[in-house]
Amino acid sequence: MKIFDIYIKNFRKFDCFDISFDDKFLIKGCTGSGKTSIIESCYFSISGKSFRTSHLKDVVKSDSENLYVKCNMEDISGFKREITSGLDRSGNKKIMLDGAPVSRKELINSVKYMVHTPDDMDIIEGVPSKRRDFLDKAVFIEDGSYYDDLMNYFRYLKHKSLSLKKGNGKAVIYLNEAAIPLINKIRDRRMDICSKINCEISETVKKIFPGLILDVSSYTDENPGEKLNMKLEKEMEKGYPLYGPHLDTVNIKYQVGESKNMSMGEKYLISVILKLSELYLHAKAGIYPVFFIDDAFVFLDDEKKQMLLDTVMNLKNQVIMTTSVNMPDTYDKLKVFSF
Repeated sequence: MKIFDIYIKNFRKFDCFDISFDDKFLIKGCTGSGKTSIIESCYFSISGKSFRTSHLKDVVKSDSENLYVKCNMEDISGFKREITSGLDRSGNKKIMLDGAPVSRKELINSVKYMVHTPDDMDIIEGVPSKRRDFLDKAVFIEDGSYYDDLMNYFRYLKHKSLSLKKGNGKAVIYLNEAAIPLINKIRDRRMDICSKINCEISETVKKIFPGLILDVSSYTDENPGEKLNMKLEKEMEKGYPLYGPHLDTVNIKYQVGESKNMSMGEKYLISVILKLSELYLHAKAGIYPVFFIDDAFVFLDDEKKQMLLDTVMNLKNQVIMTTSVNMPDTYDKLKVFSF
């Protein structure tokens, strides 16, 4: 998959702006220059959302009522497509694929993308939901039906919560028994993907972080039915579920030599390695998403910058990066746009 060019109007700070991309592309500029807004507009065009905010109206230029984005690209099947997107300040959105209106769900069947930002360091030490989300996205790469499993599980949680609030213990017991196979399936898939991620990680670590020990693992339980019964009284008292995959622990353990303390640069690099493992899982399925890296190589010394750049340049994926730091100038294949 590849983005050829994009035209944006009234997006963030830009009145009008257009830019063409190469296979490996770097947007360089100081803080506030608008470099992140460019890749955000690309992301918005092909996903219908933003990686910076959940309030889409925030991306509309402050003195405008609506925005417009047009993107020419190659989809996952190699076909050239045109995506146009419009959004007004009320949050009304319209997406067109080759001139025909489509939903976000329809759009993601044609395009694949991945983004890394410094905020992804939260996967390592942030709230537990960040690690569960990371793992669930990795499972979904291999098995699209996993999304339906998760939706079925969250429907179970919704019905269970309603029954708990009503004090209907019999309904809760029934729901718990019915959910056990689904709970086991979700946990099995998470455990399986952990093994595959760890395999991908081991090869990447050798290239860009020699000496790092990194391991991803997920919670498992041989007797979920027993645990659900044990939690029942407390759940009835509290009025909400206290056990299940939505609360499971995902561990990301890391160490270099004898030290378990990491610098910001090392944590940044670990978060990139985790994202790269997802790209490699896609590659095994013959899919190469556009990889956006915002504020690339921040916190890294020159040696680590070079190691990571070597890895990025060897990806089959199109990579569109932004940076505000000095970069190695050893690659003439890396096209640079500077503000």
